[in-house]
Amino acid sequence: MTGAGGLSRVVALQRATITKNAFNEDIETWNMIAEVFAETTDASAGESYRAQEVGAEITARFRLRHNSLVSDLSRVIG
Repeated sequence: MTGAGGLSRVVALQRATITKNAFNEDIETWNMIAEVFAETTDASAGESYRAQEVGAEITARFRLRHNSLVSDLSRVIG
């Protein structure tokens, strides 16, 4: 199955939420936002180098169409 415009991968978009258990410990839970078609490309060497400066590693970039399911997502790096 393929989406329009070369968007050939299906990616799951999830959001983490932190709750507390009975011992007041943080519990991380992931909630599904949507599954959407996306295009994936390998990150350039420059992007990988810059990502390491903030303690993250970028190995791929995903492009997807804007829609109401993803309109409140923000780009977070690091």
